Amino acid sequence: MSECIEVKDLITDGLVIARVSDPEHVKRKNSDSFKENKSDTRDDFERDYARVLHSASFRRLQGKMQLLGTQVSDFYRTRLTHSLEVSQIGSEIASKITVSGERNVVSKSLVMMACLAHDIGNPPFGHFGEKALNVIMKDMGGFEGNAQTLRVLSSLEKKSKAFDGLNLTLAAKMSVVKYNVQPPEGDTILKGKFLYHDQYDELQESMLPAQTIECQIMELADDIAYACHDLEDGLKSGIIHLEDIESHLSGCQGGEKLLETFNGKVTSAATLSGVRSGDMFYKALTSVLINTFIQDIEVCPLTDKERKKKGTLRTKALGLRTQSSFLDGLKSGVLSTLIGKPAVAEYEIQGASVIKSLYDMLTDKTYNYRDRFFPEEYRYFISNDIYPLERVAVDYIAGMTDAFALRLYAQHFGKDVPKYQDNCWTAPLP
Repeated sequence: MSECIEVKDLITDGLVIARVSDPEHVKRKNSDSFKENKSDTRDDFERDYARVLHSASFRRLQGKMQLLGTQVSDFYRTRLTHSLEVSQIGSEIASKITVSGERNVVSKSLVMMACLAHDIGNPPFGHFGEKALNVIMKDMGGFEGNAQTLRVLSSLEKKSKAFDGLNLTLAAKMSVVKYNVQPPEGDTILKGKFLYHDQYDELQESMLPAQTIECQIMELADDIAYACHDLEDGLKSGIIHLEDIESHLSGCQGGEKLLETFNGKVTSAATLSGVRSGDMFYKALTSVLINTFIQDIEVCPLTDKERKKKGTLRTKALGLRTQSSFLDGLKSGVLSTLIGKPAVAEYEIQGASVIKSLYDMLTDKTYNYRDRFFPEEYRYFISNDIYPLERVAVDYIAGMTDAFALRLYAQHFGKDVPKYQDNCWTAPLP
């Protein structure tokens, strides 16, 4: 088992590790009077971490679905608990990073901040909600969760009237940019991952490359947590069974080896917990899987497909040396099993109907006269022509929790949300 992850090859490949001592890395868009407090002994990245942790956008993650929808039970993970767990995994990975044998080269505060923030831009009702907003904004720059995260941190979340957003350091903003991809002009529906046009233009002028090491750690931690914790919640709820994952893995490329690996982890978890079902077993399986993936991390070559998706010219990045196919198999196995469940489909489709209806209501200038149904900070954006009405409506909806969106729908439409509405969409979901 590897006790360290040597990243010297990434440094020579053109990437740099963000340093508090580098003026470019800690540069903020606006002057920051909060730094003038002489009693504050925190460094810049520790202050970035605190700003995200204490933000309203981060707290609202407790009301956004992760796997099963927040209406099912508070026992299962939400986006908030998921982000906290991603942060713990990211911190562990960061502690293993070395450059020419030197440890403590990566700021844990910066990595943990990126992990806490990575889902802040995700709208209510999960990925289906994200797709619904992308369809709504198809002719106005699209909607993408990772791009919205950067928008929230840089513009929407307010800390002071002196600046927009949280006024994070450049390194902090770059640590959440997973996809340095500009949306193509003229697409009817924007597909894949992308930045918004203004974000892309601004970030090209930065001194830090896209997919910084801190961002790579965050992305790995997110993938690991997503696969392992969603599997655990699915098993506990009874929606997913071990046989579902076994069947899925056996049908993947290299399925025999993947199935052998999975069964080996199941056996290890059973030995560790002393049982082969129930909470102790599921927790043991999660622990075994997470440890397997963390120990497998090292600098790996990027394929052309990966480079295009990330929008990077770099030839290498942090990745899994031998377990990449296994991790992908677990993620796709959980997802494919859930997609086939009517209860999950009903919740997502109901969410899409709510989002579409709320958007129509908020942008109806006759009904929403003088934009009175927007909170004050959003009315400010509209009245001062900072952002167009359509984008402000989407920003507002994207920041809602699942429960708040459902409650607002009931207030304005006075009825239960229909799960099926003819001609609800003018274009298919991507």
